[in-house]
Amino acid sequence: MKQLKERGVTWFLSDETLIPFVTALPEETSSRRSHHVIGIGGRTIFVKSFVEKGVTGALRNIFASRGKKEFEAGRLLAQAKIPTATPLGYGIGEGRSYVLQGYIDGQHFLDALQETKSRSALLASLARLLRTLAV
Repeated sequence: MKQLKERGVTWFLSDETLIPFVTALPEETSSRRSHHVIGIGGRTIFVKSFVEKGVTGALRNIFASRGKKEFEAGRLLAQAKIPTATPLGYGIGEGRSYVLQGYIDGQHFLDALQETKSRSALLASLARLLRTLAV
């Protein structure tokens, strides 16, 4: 992994081609969780950020940041041959962490669940996925 320090965040990136995406990331607002879709040179990535508040959040960010945990979970899903956004890297900064993933154009599960006429089929698919993860 390529390590980079940018604006107070230590980034762990799968390769150097991700550096322009990290430098293009806008300054964060005070939002607890946010996400950005960044496109550069025909490539698009998804960046999710997590704010860690209070003593518990500070400790979590030091020992097991949400960004790193989500990155590692993505790698485990990919190893288990479960289709998922490609984990590309993560970042850890004071009170905040990030995960970088390959962008997948699609619909959020909860939005699909609310809009579908075959709710039971969608929930059955989710149950099959969860059973796969439990093995």
